[in-house]
Amino acid sequence: MKDSRISALADILVNYSTKVKEDDVVIIAFGVLGTPLALEICNEVVKKGAEPFFNFVPEQATLDRFNYASEEYLRKEPKMLKSIVENADVYISIYDDSNKNAFNNVNPEKIKINSQTRGPILAPIYGKRWCAVLFPTNAYAQDSEMSLEEYEKFVFDAVLIDWENESAKWKKLEQILTNGSEVRVVGKETDLKMSIKGRIGITSNGTHNMPGGEVFISPVPDSVNGKIYFDLPAMRGKEVNDVYFEFNNGVLDNFSAGRNQDFLESMINMDKGSKRVGEFGIGTNYGIKQFTKNILFDEKIGGTIHLALGKDFEESFPESIRSNKKELESLRNVSSLHWDFIKSLKDFGELYVDDKLIQLNGEFIKGILG
Repeated sequence: MKDSRISALADILVNYSTKVKEDDVVIIAFGVLGTPLALEICNEVVKKGAEPFFNFVPEQATLDRFNYASEEYLRKEPKMLKSIVENADVYISIYDDSNKNAFNNVNPEKIKINSQTRGPILAPIYGKRWCAVLFPTNAYAQDSEMSLEEYEKFVFDAVLIDWENESAKWKKLEQILTNGSEVRVVGKETDLKMSIKGRIGITSNGTHNMPGGEVFISPVPDSVNGKIYFDLPAMRGKEVNDVYFEFNNGVLDNFSAGRNQDFLESMINMDKGSKRVGEFGIGTNYGIKQFTKNILFDEKIGGTIHLALGKDFEESFPESIRSNKKELESLRNVSSLHWDFIKSLKDFGELYVDDKLIQLNGEFIKGILG
């Protein structure tokens, strides 16, 4: 029996998130378990008179490539992937892991090389209409300590909502960041400042990552100073927890982790930009109440903030800068890495913009959210 929730999600992804129109080329990237959603997306795409293309990549195929490929092979440009990205108008990516620990024993150097090679190839996606979405599987349910049925309800409750209404509530916070000059985060082992002057706040409202529920901005790279402790694990194929960072004039010059510190070090040393902050985000989705070890949901949890090491967002620069390619390139933080680290402010935390308290212990001061 067909699950009507899957059809409803496909409708949102095609008609709201990516606004597919006639004659669009729509790439649908997925693995084995995401097939039901991929098929429903395909149906919606065809209804629009657009052209669907399946980029089917089984999880085992990716694991085998890491295991059998040489480092030299991983440095070669993936020509077919490049062609797919170049010819796409819309890119919808379905996360459908069957085993969250599948890549735990992969050589970190191979993961780093793969990111360096494929990062620039995939980068043009973010200039198109795109959306990443999770399809509930047993692997995600186990990470979340739920049954599959419970986890399916968790996911669909988070994504099958009135996105236009919800995003309207978060626009005021977006304007506070856009008009602000400095952000300060205070909490357990944390006192961190960064400049956001001249940058533009962006609301995640389900048009790119699904679910939405964050307001974020790319800080001035050299302005980040201070320390921060992340009480929630960071996931990137491997789990890294109890992460502690110290920044000096934008550069991460001291760090530690309670688990997989060698992997963290490998990612941090990926390139020059991977030692700098490309994103500061504030979770605004108070409907996501549980940490699930999945960044699509976890970075949206109301009462949390997150930093991403690595690549920043071009959209966070004013149009006057974006229109001048040379100036834009001189200001951007360029990296093959973009890795989010999440901190809860619920037990003890203060969030300031220009010395004005906007959030205390995970709750926004009255009037901040519209």
